[in-house]
Amino acid sequence: MSIRQRLRSLTLGERIVGSLFGLTVAMAGFYTLTLHYGFAWTEHTLVADLMKSQIEADIRILEKGGRVETSDDMSFFSTREGSQPLPTVFESLPPGFSETDAGSFYFAWREDRGGETYVLVKDKEAFAKQETAWHVLVYLSGLLAGLTGLIAGGALYRRIMAPVSRLADEVTAAGLSDTYRPLEPLPKRDDVTRLAECCDRTLLRLYSALEREKAFTGDVSHELRTPLTTISGSLELLADSSLTDRQRRQVARAQRAVDDMSQLVEDFLQFSRDAADTGLGSPDTAADMLLRMKEIWLPEAERKGVTLTFRREAPCRGCFSPVLLATVVNNLIRNALAYTPQGGIVTVTEKSSGLTVEDTAGGIAPEDAAHIFESWYRGSTGKTKGYGLGLSIVARVCRRCKWTIGHANTELGSRFDVTLVTSSADSAADPAPAGKAAG
Repeated sequence: MSIRQRLRSLTLGERIVGSLFGLTVAMAGFYTLTLHYGFAWTEHTLVADLMKSQIEADIRILEKGGRVETSDDMSFFSTREGSQPLPTVFESLPPGFSETDAGSFYFAWREDRGGETYVLVKDKEAFAKQETAWHVLVYLSGLLAGLTGLIAGGALYRRIMAPVSRLADEVTAAGLSDTYRPLEPLPKRDDVTRLAECCDRTLLRLYSALEREKAFTGDVSHELRTPLTTISGSLELLADSSLTDRQRRQVARAQRAVDDMSQLVEDFLQFSRDAADTGLGSPDTAADMLLRMKEIWLPEAERKGVTLTFRREAPCRGCFSPVLLATVVNNLIRNALAYTPQGGIVTVTEKSSGLTVEDTAGGIAPEDAAHIFESWYRGSTGKTKGYGLGLSIVARVCRRCKWTIGHANTELGSRFDVTLVTSSADSAADPAPAGKAAG
């Protein structure tokens, strides 16, 4: 992971602590460097001015025939008679102020005047000790400031994040509840309180929408059972009457359609009951939905002699509406089983981004590719099973939920990819590639 990606993945608390710590360290570093270089500049300026004044005074004393007196840490040399001779080590000094290493470190000032050379040197050892002590004090102060910033950042993080953490716990608990439970109000009126109120309103709308969805699905499914039962009974009576072979085939076809519709209604009822049993506050995961699909469709696959396999490539993170997700998965599996011949294989795979339904039904005719998600489209070959609604329902549900559905022909058949979780690494599939007619 690059530094830029790592910075983007930091939590809010880490950003608060890091920002305050970085700001404190930057300020401490700035003042430390300012003091360091300011001290060095002051040192050279003051020492240079002191030595210049001192050497001028010593030269005037020599010119008047006097004797120059020096201190323990300062020495005066010159080429003029009557003064201490100039050591060889100081002969190469540049004019003016400088620092030199002549066995020990010295400040030096050289003055050339009237053909004579004058040199004043000052031992730097005592001054260096004071300078080192000052530098240690400055750097320790900078380090202390950095540690203070880190501690202050941690304290500020706990103070700022306490209501946010509490809100996160409240929202998590509300998400696990089977019924709507209002969030506890926060004591202060600030941005976190506004965020809590927005979360509370969103949770209320979510629970209300799920309740309406459950009620609508259950009510419609119950209402449809009565006319379907009537139609089925009428078809049975019609089949027992005197009919031609052509009429009997039409009655049998109508009976199969009623049976398919009845099965679809039963599926919706079952999904509605599952939603009520598991709680609408805890929508289904893809893994839970595929387990129920396995229970529903394995007997049908065995009856047809088709191998139906469910596998997990990677867990699909997230929770989804049980009714809407079941509608998508149920139609895709129904379609795959309807087209896969005896001895074929249908594979349902859970992926990190969603799920895939793959069959060995031979693939899709190219001329049908652009129309498989259209309502009532039954293909150009005349061999399409169903009424051209299954895949169009799947496409509409995916558009409503901002999922994507895509199709591709494989070596042996077809593969439908449903993307439930969108990320930067996932490329959205266009729901209009090659595909079979809706079942």
